Amino acid sequence: MDSTTAAVASGSGSTSTEAVQSQARGEDEEAAKSGSDKQEDVEPSTSAAPPHRKIKCKPQLLQFLEAEAAKEEDRFNRQQAASEDTSKRFLELFEELVYEE
Repeated sequence: MDSTTAAVASGSGSTSTEAVQSQARGEDEEAAKSGSDKQEDVEPSTSAAPPHRKIKCKPQLLQFLEAEAAKEEDRFNRQQAASEDTSKRFLELFEELVYEE
């Protein structure tokens, strides 16, 4: 006899709604127990990726970017040197102009 039939047969005064609710709780508990059993059987998974290896040769894109960065640094250094030379020359000429007067 299930809990619904038992509640009605006993005449305990419980309504059919209460009996259905208690039956639903029992089913939920059983589902939770069976669900936890399934989880216990499953072993935790670990990363399936192989360990990282050092890359012996650099990818072509990285090589290209490094070469471009070196070119840009050289270009910047040349421009800085030219700017410094121009500034020095201007200061020398300005000093001459000031001393002449």
